[in-house]
Amino acid sequence: MGRKKAENSEKEMKREKNLKSYSCTALKEALLKKLTSVPFEKIEIVELCKTANISRSAFYLHYKSIEEVLEELIEEALEEGSDIVYYILGSNITESGNNKKRSKSEAVHTACKDLSSDRMKYNVILHDNTALIKLIDKISYKYKDAYIADFSRRFGFRKSDAEIMFYFQLGGFLTSSYYVGNDSFKKIKKIRRLLDSLGFK
Repeated sequence: MGRKKAENSEKEMKREKNLKSYSCTALKEALLKKLTSVPFEKIEIVELCKTANISRSAFYLHYKSIEEVLEELIEEALEEGSDIVYYILGSNITESGNNKKRSKSEAVHTACKDLSSDRMKYNVILHDNTALIKLIDKISYKYKDAYIADFSRRFGFRKSDAEIMFYFQLGGFLTSSYYVGNDSFKKIKKIRRLLDSLGFK
């Protein structure tokens, strides 16, 4: 009887885990969809649940607020776009501060490919003020200290100046991403060919 009970308990835990994964994925996809037409502050839980085809009770099983869904979505976008973060900072910075053995050209090419791929679904985050601020906060929290330390060491900058460079590069990348997301940046392949022709390493 004990073994049977343990097996049933394990099956129930697996079922709950699968249900949570499905619900969370559906809610994040629904939030991305809503952000294409509605500002984040105006998205209500009822409407989000309706778009996700999830009940309100199911929502509250996994999240306390829509802000938590957005936080998870941003974390997911950064995890899937790690090469983009590498490109943003124009440096060998990783979260831990370790160096990546990769040429600058390879990083740029990978980032360009990411920007023009299915990962573009996350670019909707760049078009919403609230979501964009949270994205900047998350990138700053995870990467700023390592960037400043590395930049100061390599170029002899004061920490305050290195911090200015961090935000300068972050802002430039976000602007570029915005135009890519709006199909305004049509020359990505041409730029990649130009980088190759110049031997950009």
